[in-house]
Amino acid sequence: MGDELQIQTEYIDEGTLVMHLAGDLTHLAKVTVNETFEDIEKMGLKNIILNFRENDYINSAGIALIFRIAIQSKQQDHQLAIAMPNRHYQKIFRQAGLKLYAQIYESFDEAKEQMLN
Repeated sequence: MGDELQIQTEYIDEGTLVMHLAGDLTHLAKVTVNETFEDIEKMGLKNIILNFRENDYINSAGIALIFRIAIQSKQQDHQLAIAMPNRHYQKIFRQAGLKLYAQIYESFDEAKEQMLN
């Protein structure tokens, strides 16, 4: 804990954006995540992958933020994929019902393959 969230964006095709998340996903990350998501809206992208490979920690505020993004994505007809959350967070996401709004993948490559097809 204690690492400020950093988001690196990567376009993998015309309609797909990857958000590589590194650090802690807490209430402190809200502004950073919201700004990135607003940029996605302006660009008209349809596919979003949240890559958690380098994410260290997610607290309840971070989980709520993920759900807000997932719900908003679904309402705006985006496809959202969650890639590489650790097993603990995979379990939490599934128990909380995140699969209603986003697909959860164990690997980034799997998420990328599914989004590009």
